[in-house]
Amino acid sequence: LLFDGNEKKQYELVQNLFMDVLKEVKYQNIFINYLAYHSEQAVKKESFEDREEYYKYMRNKNYSTLNDISVKSISERDIGNFLFLHDIQFEYEPLVEWVDESEEDKEYHPDFYLPEHDVYIEHWGLNKQHQVPGWFTITTAEYLELREWKLEQFEKHNKSLIETWDFERLNEELIPNLKEKLKNTISNIDFTPLTYNELVNKTNAFKDKRNEVINLIGNFIKI
Repeated sequence: LLFDGNEKKQYELVQNLFMDVLKEVKYQNIFINYLAYHSEQAVKKESFEDREEYYKYMRNKNYSTLNDISVKSISERDIGNFLFLHDIQFEYEPLVEWVDESEEDKEYHPDFYLPEHDVYIEHWGLNKQHQVPGWFTITTAEYLELREWKLEQFEKHNKSLIETWDFERLNEELIPNLKEKLKNTISNIDFTPLTYNELVNKTNAFKDKRNEVINLIGNFIKI
């Protein structure tokens, strides 16, 4: 691929080839799956010079869903993307006022709310031993105590809750398990996915992410 160092022509070629490939449904689905669940992976602590630097990074790191909602973890990104890709309306961290006042008098914002079904999703940042990551600002005991309070509120006020866990993502079970839990909780839920063209037309964030991938491919090609 020689364009006499003309970078603009290089990117135009990559873009044209990429868009041609995306005319096929098979590659559309592969691309959607990549953008939704694999385009940005968790950063390993080995990538940092010291532990505190890693902790600071993780505490301030945010992720974006395909419909351009900022969330606090990769697992929440995956959940949000699954809901968006299947056209299931959701609100992220809405303030709820039906809970009892906590001793700390803090507001309660469940992770996800599905208004069409009146169902909440809480994602617990816990491993299989029910421990929080080292970079959390609260201890495991504090986190588990807060979780118990939240569960009591859902039961007391007769609210529907689906629970997900961080270890599910590490075992690649988060989305399959979430889908099964949604089916068991909402009998009439529809999992018909949005088509590629619907995604392109539905949000500019999807088109922006597509262009980022095109640019990334172009950067790998040296002329």
